[in-house]
Amino acid sequence: MFDHQIKELFLRYGLENHFPVDPFLIASKEKIIVFHSDCEFSDRFGMIRKSKHQGIIFYLASNWDLTHQRFFLAHLLAHFFLHLSDQEHVHMHCHITYATDLGTTNRKECEADEFARCLMIPEHFLNKCLTNKKSIAYISQQLDVPQNQVHARIKQLKSEHSRNSSNHLLPKDNVG
Repeated sequence: MFDHQIKELFLRYGLENHFPVDPFLIASKEKIIVFHSDCEFSDRFGMIRKSKHQGIIFYLASNWDLTHQRFFLAHLLAHFFLHLSDQEHVHMHCHITYATDLGTTNRKECEADEFARCLMIPEHFLNKCLTNKKSIAYISQQLDVPQNQVHARIKQLKSEHSRNSSNHLLPKDNVG
């Protein structure tokens, strides 16, 4: 769904063969300031502020392990690229349920999660791992992403491939 945008990002920042993808590097290259905060976020994993005077600031909850923080930052980047680039002033909170509950129906949150998964779990890398019968735990560890997001990415790709009737299908083995 977001393959073209992700490919452009990879090319722009020379990330084609760098795994795991570093969302902190992408934020830095986009001149986004990332602050870690442990006091403001009891039910949120992050917040975005954008203003003409201060620029773009992401506040990332520090009470999560680095693997989750990386995915949450990719989620915030997704909002930046998909939903906020044309807005001058933004103050937006991202709630924990959006990034952890794969059943959310909020369109923008679903898009941000899908974009984050595409960014952090590139299709070609995932296909190579699955073809070589690597486990979800192995993929999660190699890409430094939560296991539930690897499962969701596989489900997302299967859905996309069935919609596109592509001949390139993910292996059915080792997806459980």
